[in-house]
Amino acid sequence: MSDQGRALSLVVVVGPFPPPTHGAAIITQRLTQRLKGRAAIVVVDTSPASHRRTVGTHARRFVCHAQAVVALARHARRARRSLYVACPGGRAIWYVTTLVAIGRALGYQTFVHHHSFSYLDRGSRAMALLTRLGSRSVTHVSLCTRMEGELRKRYPKVENAVVCSNAAFVTPLPAVAQRPNRSGLVLGHLGNLTFEKGLEEVLELLRTLRGTGLPVTLRLAGEPMSPDVAATVRAAQRELGSALVVEGPATGAEKDRFFSSIDLFVLPSRYVHEAEPLVVLEALAAGTPIVAIGRGCLADGFSGAGRITDTSEDFVRIAAQYCRSLAEDGRGLDDQRRAVSAGFRRRRGAAEKALSDLVAVITAERERE
Repeated sequence: MSDQGRALSLVVVVGPFPPPTHGAAIITQRLTQRLKGRAAIVVVDTSPASHRRTVGTHARRFVCHAQAVVALARHARRARRSLYVACPGGRAIWYVTTLVAIGRALGYQTFVHHHSFSYLDRGSRAMALLTRLGSRSVTHVSLCTRMEGELRKRYPKVENAVVCSNAAFVTPLPAVAQRPNRSGLVLGHLGNLTFEKGLEEVLELLRTLRGTGLPVTLRLAGEPMSPDVAATVRAAQRELGSALVVEGPATGAEKDRFFSSIDLFVLPSRYVHEAEPLVVLEALAAGTPIVAIGRGCLADGFSGAGRITDTSEDFVRIAAQYCRSLAEDGRGLDDQRRAVSAGFRRRRGAAEKALSDLVAVITAERERE
């Protein structure tokens, strides 16, 4: 039968969608948009009502995954059908494991998209069971070669795995702006503001650089995720004055302007689930170098994007040295921006090809290799 005569395949998509906004939700949303028009889509949104975890959060998670089971059963007679699941970390993996088991029993081609390093840095019984249940019938989607390698090493039952960087979902800015003719340095930190994502280290870096006499400003954009975080930001404002510019959440064009206006993006994250942060890729898309801790995929191929420290190193000390070296050579920073922009375009080109291949397999337009 010709492609025009074939009915569209069906894809059951199970995962978080904004709001609330975070990396995995954005990726699930954008991948679903890529699938539309190429398959019939059934969406089950597993997002909680907010970032805060409550008893209601767990109840909603249970209800959402029960709805996913119903959807899988309802469409089990379709000739060409796939299950795509966004995989979080923590106890929620048990829900994914259950869906994989049911999808396998009903004959679904299944794809598990990994968004956490928590079960790669240390073992998970739920993930071990998931990989055993679907060793041949499941394709594991990793964000980088390091993630794929760690997944195969810790869970030897993984047979089918592909790499698709989140860079495929980030559009480069049309041009890289030259650094304004100014003295000093402008640092930036953006996202859901938490201690795990490195807020305290970012503020300490600002204090350290100011202590050396370097004219430096920190632009802090995002929403505090707890009362303690909000209190820390207010105290820092009183202490640091005009050197700390606090902004609200930035999206769309505001986010593009944010990245284009700073010299370095700082992310000293020790978040247990950190994988391949979208916010880092968005900074690189704007030609903005990064200073970050090498957690997750940031330890894999990001060395030319700025300064990546090892998790065991003194981040503030090393980051301060790097910042001062760039501040003393404005032309060097312009060269770094151009190199970062070119490097991101190469990364995105490879990721876009991987995404196109992945979408073709999910929609059954092409057989899995």
